[in-house]
Amino acid sequence: MNQPKTRILCVDDEPLSLSLLEDFLLFRGYDVLLARSGMEALEKIQSEQIDICLLDAMMPGIDGFEVCRRIKADKKHRNIPIIMITAFTDSENRIRGIEAGSDDYISKPIETAEVLARIKMLLHVKSLNDQLNDARKYAENIVETVREPLLVLDYELKVLTANQSFYDTFKVNPKETIGEFIYDLGNLQWNIPGLRLLLEEILPLNTVFNGYEVEHDFQDIGRKTILLNARQIFRENLGSHIILLAMEDITERKLAEYLRDDIDRITRHDLKTPLNPIINIPELLLMDTNLTQEQIELIKLIRTSGYRLLDIINSSLSLYKMEQGTYALTPVSYNLFPLITNIESESSTQLAKKGIKLVRSINGAPAETGDAFMVNGEVLLCYTMLTNLIINAIEASPQNEVISVSCDQDAVWNYIGIHNKGAVPEEIRSCFFDKYVTRGKKTGTGLGTYSASLAARTQKGDISMETSEDTGTMIMIRLPKTFIEDNINPRKSS
Repeated sequence: MNQPKTRILCVDDEPLSLSLLEDFLLFRGYDVLLARSGMEALEKIQSEQIDICLLDAMMPGIDGFEVCRRIKADKKHRNIPIIMITAFTDSENRIRGIEAGSDDYISKPIETAEVLARIKMLLHVKSLNDQLNDARKYAENIVETVREPLLVLDYELKVLTANQSFYDTFKVNPKETIGEFIYDLGNLQWNIPGLRLLLEEILPLNTVFNGYEVEHDFQDIGRKTILLNARQIFRENLGSHIILLAMEDITERKLAEYLRDDIDRITRHDLKTPLNPIINIPELLLMDTNLTQEQIELIKLIRTSGYRLLDIINSSLSLYKMEQGTYALTPVSYNLFPLITNIESESSTQLAKKGIKLVRSINGAPAETGDAFMVNGEVLLCYTMLTNLIINAIEASPQNEVISVSCDQDAVWNYIGIHNKGAVPEEIRSCFFDKYVTRGKKTGTGLGTYSASLAARTQKGDISMETSEDTGTMIMIRLPKTFIEDNINPRKSS
């Protein structure tokens, strides 16, 4: 498609001068419009698409200086380049032209080569300015489409622009926002210590920062919890940077989390009360000497189930503490194999139903009766972690296969591997250890692998997963062989 011709507006009250300009510009391929007075020039500017204006300075009525001033005062047309043409060569008139806003100045009699050179130069500048304006409008449109409040700050932390969501959320308007120092916004409401820390100390060292929480009482909207994401962008052409500051109001989400945690704590407390008779009554019944062996086994099963339920309730409290980073770890040295034996016994029904065999190895060799694999950690945490992972492996394994539990070590770490022949569904592989992630299990909560991951990290270890259709799934747990005392204290809440 052919590019439209550059349109030049020539303004002069002398017909001969206009005719000469028109002839040589048309010959060079430009589209030319003519105006014989200042008023006609202003009308053409408003009604036509003009790329550049050649403007005679001295005309009756509205002279060229006034025409130039009016064009440059018009927001829509101020970017049209203007070349002032005059018979005067004194500096005073040149200064008048510059003050009026002209982009260049040519003295009569004009030289065609000079006029063409200046036209090409100013058209190139205009093209660059147009590209810059298009990019600015594009960026502003992106800012406006962002649902969350967004500010763009300059290197002095003054607001360059804000989106409508910012104005709506914080009950402010553009007049009291644009050009203002961020800490002065809303009658100093944004003079927040946490925001200062992010913008002045953290961001200059990181360029990008995500998930920074700030709580603050805002005068018009009350106390809010704001999640801040910031990105520093360096503008090489200007030698300075701008800052994109995105905000998400997570106040309601935090309140919902607090409410959920309160309900969880109350529920755990209330569940323990009816457990007392389930755990204690079997102890009294077992004192009866007239029980048959079958009755004794059933009563023991009730007692074991009661203690197991109590462990689950206590584990849920431990899960909460691990999430908050307040779990007080008390590591001991213990043999891992009795735990695995207990889990195998508890899972015997599921294993038998699917025809699955659970095998163990130690340092690459099959484990034998009496073997021990000593681990440093917390017994209940490790028991719960392995129970979740082994049950997951049973559920994921094909029928009549083998689940292997391997125990290995080096100078620093103990390694526990759990392998089954099933593959993890592709859509959850990248978030396998995330909270509430589950697939294909009607009663699944999505907490098993998540709590296992928390338990491993709480014991200063880690956990990983590798899976494929060909090799199945391997969960690898890594726990330290020794603990440093300073590393087992819970972190302090801020």
